Amino acid sequence: MKNLYERLKPEFRTKLDESVEKYDSVNRLKYTLMSKTCWHELTIENMKDLFLWANITSNDFSYNSFCYGKNIIQDES
Repeated sequence: MKNLYERLKPEFRTKLDESVEKYDSVNRLKYTLMSKTCWHELTIENMKDLFLWANITSNDFSYNSFCYGKNIIQDES
């Protein structure tokens, strides 16, 4: 099973990687995503940081995005 970092949609993974290059503190979030396999394992703070560092605008996403990672992570199919 892939971890959450591997399952992030490519555009969000790219933005997160760009943020890692600029800010050392983003590494902690990246390692957290690498250590989790399910969206529900993330804390609210983890999600807040992901939205911040991957430049995800919360206005563009629905309730399902916050609760289940819909449109943020790729389905495992």
